[in-house]
Amino acid sequence: MKTLLALFTGPNRYPRLNDCLLLLVRLAIGSAMLYHAITKILQFSALAPSFMDPFAIGTTPSLVIAIAVQAITGLALLLGFFTRPAALLLCGSMGFAAYSLGTQVSLLSGEPAALYALFALSLFIQGSGRISLEHMMVKRYHAAKTAGTAKATKETGKEKATDTEKKSDNAKDVKAAQESDKATHAAKETATA
Repeated sequence: MKTLLALFTGPNRYPRLNDCLLLLVRLAIGSAMLYHAITKILQFSALAPSFMDPFAIGTTPSLVIAIAVQAITGLALLLGFFTRPAALLLCGSMGFAAYSLGTQVSLLSGEPAALYALFALSLFIQGSGRISLEHMMVKRYHAAKTAGTAKATKETGKEKATDTEKKSDNAKDVKAAQESDKATHAAKETATA
């Protein structure tokens, strides 16, 4: 009972649950954005003349920008790749869409866009989580970097051992040469005496 109560009231002690929830939010928002982009592409000729033109660049370029933002951010969120930049872009575009729809059409017509903006803001703050392409790439990069560091340390250790062996061999050679000189000097003295 304590575990169940802690699950609903206390801090989350289950990081995998956070990752699963982030995955669900990413999949929901990403698939919704891709769906909206695809429907806009399929209805392009019908939407282009009447699409909202907030930047005064023309209705067709505004529609193309909306399709590109929705397609790119939807795909990025689905894969969990560049999640934070995609979520920030989506939050800005959906916030702008909510404001534009709310002021030009009606206040309630901007509500879905405002919700998308809030979900995108939460993804921007939280990141993609561990169940994402981004996390796998970062994990692989750090593993390779750690392996490279370990390999370099191992090679440096081998080089140090080789240097130590060379120094000890040189010391042995010097000692043998000194003993040989002493023996030669002693032999000369004995021969002279």
